[in-house]
Amino acid sequence: MSDTDSPTIDTPVDELSLLEGIPAEKRASVLRCLNARVARFEKGDILAGRAHGTSCTRYLIEGEALIVRYDAAGNRSILGSYREDAVVASELAPQFCVANCLDIVATGPCATIDFSISQEIEGCPCCIKHINRIKGNLVASLTDMNMQLVKRLDTLANRSTREKVLAYLQERSQEAGSRTFSIPYNRQELADYLYIERSALSRELSRMQREGIISYDRNRFALTS
Repeated sequence: MSDTDSPTIDTPVDELSLLEGIPAEKRASVLRCLNARVARFEKGDILAGRAHGTSCTRYLIEGEALIVRYDAAGNRSILGSYREDAVVASELAPQFCVANCLDIVATGPCATIDFSISQEIEGCPCCIKHINRIKGNLVASLTDMNMQLVKRLDTLANRSTREKVLAYLQERSQEAGSRTFSIPYNRQELADYLYIERSALSRELSRMQREGIISYDRNRFALTS
């Protein structure tokens, strides 16, 4: 992981929902008041995790990260993923990952904006109302993540391996607005996400392709019936 002082990155900061409702000319000063810094990560790096609590709010602005949970025996399951424009950690719940045995793991190069909303703000008075707007935007982002987790529970409520796989692929198809789409997981990660054995997943995918229900090439899928 590396840090930089400026929030200027490839993804336009002005397009982030984190800053929605804040005048464009005020955004840079608001970020300065929050002592915002950009942190960069490589594939496999932990953005937040079991090893330590969170002393800042970390907002994903580039890349994706998996939400990985470990049981008492060390077995891994994937609860979901974060995409850019989402809260991945907050100082308002500093022990969340520690208490729930979670790691937030980068799937590739990632960047975050790190800042604190709980510290005493020493900035121009006009920034205070905008910082309150950021707090509201953070709540909206967390609410959206909760809705995604509810959708995941709907998928896992299916009993058979085929029902789980189909429910997941149909959800991804709807999100993409197309019957042809990519998924963010390799086979082991998809098995961990659906709580099934990788071998059972591979067999079911092969059956479904032979039956003309789906077609796929690695993480590229199409619903064909």
